[in-house]
Amino acid sequence: MKKNSFALIAIFALSVFLGKASASIILDPTVQFSNLDSSGDGIYETFEPDPFNNTVNPGVPGNARINNLEYLLPDLSSSIVQEALLNISIFSNNVFHETQFNEDSHLRTFDINVYFGNGVADVSDADQNDNVKITNVSYVENFMGDPNLFSIDFSDFINANRMALSGSFLGISFVGLETDGGGWGPSVVTATDFISAPQLSLTVNQVNAPTTLLLMLLSLCVMLPTIKRDNR
Repeated sequence: MKKNSFALIAIFALSVFLGKASASIILDPTVQFSNLDSSGDGIYETFEPDPFNNTVNPGVPGNARINNLEYLLPDLSSSIVQEALLNISIFSNNVFHETQFNEDSHLRTFDINVYFGNGVADVSDADQNDNVKITNVSYVENFMGDPNLFSIDFSDFINANRMALSGSFLGISFVGLETDGGGWGPSVVTATDFISAPQLSLTVNQVNAPTTLLLMLLSLCVMLPTIKRDNR
């Protein structure tokens, strides 16, 4: 193989290596709040921004809540999100409500939805028509109220809506479904430290277009002498 061929292969390999860069980004929520339906009619009238009230439960009259978080995403116009993980803890904040030593534990299930947020606590964020379901999670409450840890990946939704979400807000909502037996005491959504708000962790592969273009031009410079000789 000619020297120019070796050089060409090396430059193209270098362009692939340098043309992409992986970065890890940790995002705190811009807002975290609970939308409250005080009458149980399915219409959420108010929101509660107090972190202590970041609770969620289904349509219990006077106490129906949906928990919302919104994250400001970086510029993703030239990036692919390899992974977008929300590591969360969900646990009951009122274990005496339905579980005593002599009672069976009850299953609690939550739909986890996404929506296009605006960085502001707003009752419209509870509108299920604007939400897209990503998955659901469940836990069995116990008398001690131990936290339950989950890791949710939102990368598919972000990549599918990359341009619309670039530099904008990703909203995530937790919607409580009916519990399996018994009443329903509120559950709390927190980070895995059980205190702070959950963080969104992004792993982003970014294409460095200027670097790739420069290396392609270098490749062309290597190829030109060979092209000239072949055309003689």
